[in-house]
Amino acid sequence: MKVLADLGIFISIYCFFSSKEIIHIMYGPNWDSSIPVFRILSISIVIQMVLSSIGSIFQATGYVNKLFSTGLVSAFFTVTAIVIGIVNKSLTILALGLVIAFMLNFIQCFYVLITQIFKRKFISFLLELKNTLLIGGLMISGYLLTDKIIMNNMLLSATFKFLVGIVTYFIGLYVTKEYKLLKKIILRK
Repeated sequence: MKVLADLGIFISIYCFFSSKEIIHIMYGPNWDSSIPVFRILSISIVIQMVLSSIGSIFQATGYVNKLFSTGLVSAFFTVTAIVIGIVNKSLTILALGLVIAFMLNFIQCFYVLITQIFKRKFISFLLELKNTLLIGGLMISGYLLTDKIIMNNMLLSATFKFLVGIVTYFIGLYVTKEYKLLKKIILRK
């Protein structure tokens, strides 16, 4: 889960700050109106990556009943977000609602997993994610510091932002010592 969080934070933040470039490269400038929605949804990438592991963990521990009950709650949050977006006839509200629903799903699923199955404190689990948040904070700082550098070529701009992200990400991995975890997993035979 920690590896998914560490990788997901990079993807989320890069997509957030490079949303214009990604949309222009993939679809062209006629899709500019989708940039704010893409930017909002990019926030949820890290959450969804980590949350994707929850079903396997419930199954591996033999608690499929907990998987079912948390799945029902997750479905309620997600459907509610979609209905609110449809009623408001706004893709932006729909995207915000989905991000909030994913956050609520993350909290309730992992709360059940950590407290009821692993019999541990939920706050201890959340504190395990502090390094991931610190890495994300360093990346955000890097993007904000280089925000005034404007390039008209979208591919060049996306590449520059990718390099800013990579440099700040690796600085974050080094400062937090998270690189040791990734190194151990990559070199594992």
